[in-house]
Amino acid sequence: GFQAMTPLARLLAATIACGAWVVYGRRLETSKLAAPGFGKLVKAAVVATAAAGSPNFNGEWHLERCENLKPFMKAIDYNLFLREAASLARVSQQIEHREDHFKFRFDAFPSTTGTRSVSFRLGDDEIPMKDDAGRDMILSTPVWEGEVLKAGLRYVSPAHDLEIMRYLEKDRMVEHVRHLGKDIEMRRIFKKK
Repeated sequence: GFQAMTPLARLLAATIACGAWVVYGRRLETSKLAAPGFGKLVKAAVVATAAAGSPNFNGEWHLERCENLKPFMKAIDYNLFLREAASLARVSQQIEHREDHFKFRFDAFPSTTGTRSVSFRLGDDEIPMKDDAGRDMILSTPVWEGEVLKAGLRYVSPAHDLEIMRYLEKDRMVEHVRHLGKDIEMRRIFKKK
């Protein structure tokens, strides 16, 4: 019955019964039958339910090691010089994480871009940002999938569609990126300061 369902399943069942639905990984859509403001209420409930039990990434994180970085960078059209420089760079990420809001400050040495910042909420459609080398990217529709923060990531030029996942493995934070058009992925593992 209804009480035996998980909280997310109950929320989705109630949402469907009230004439609204969620397109997973996309913006919230509501039918014309739903009461005014119902979409915001449902979205807030989805965010709160999905975030319950999710990890918190607050803190200052320093890059400890990379897995498959150079081949991945080659696949997204970085030249040999930048691939080598990236493998030697010291990278840190300062993260402020409060409920459905995230603020990142990125630092890399050596860097062509200096300190960069980006701020977003779960479900935001498109968030412009730059990578460590200054290339334009669009982060899209960040959501929780269990204990994994997942989003689309698109390089503007040259164009590449990626998926980025952030999660904890024991006391390490993993930034895991997968190319959607090629069979390649990489991971950067960070240690909390």
